[in-house]
Amino acid sequence: MLRSLAAWLLVAAVTAGPARAGDLDFVVIAHPAVSVQDLSLDELARIYKKETTRWPDGSPIVPVELGGAGATRAAFYESTLRLMVGDVTAYWINQAMTTGNNPPKVFSSDSLVLHYVAQTPGAVGFVAPNTPLGDRVKRIAIHE
Repeated sequence: MLRSLAAWLLVAAVTAGPARAGDLDFVVIAHPAVSVQDLSLDELARIYKKETTRWPDGSPIVPVELGGAGATRAAFYESTLRLMVGDVTAYWINQAMTTGNNPPKVFSSDSLVLHYVAQTPGAVGFVAPNTPLGDRVKRIAIHE
């Protein structure tokens, strides 16, 4: 019985595929002066791997993330990089050692992410979907 449940879970995980943009358990926010209105999951992945470092207007991108082992962070990285949080940590250790690239700045709460993004030109971050955004940041629409 336990083996059949484990096999079913494995099949479900493999066949589920990546999250669809309409089913995300996070909200992407940016500084109000950021020129983009929407991003794809692949564009977010390139930003958060620091492969894309400039917005279309040439200004620097400053990615920040919500830290910890919470569901929002897990959902973000599983949807964008298709990695578990522990694998993201390993990715950044490898990047720091091989390329000198450092991970995005990490904040411990949605409110700290909101505050930093609101105050930092070029900043982009993600928060829990029920977080009140107010008018100091802009919500970035996500498409596939």
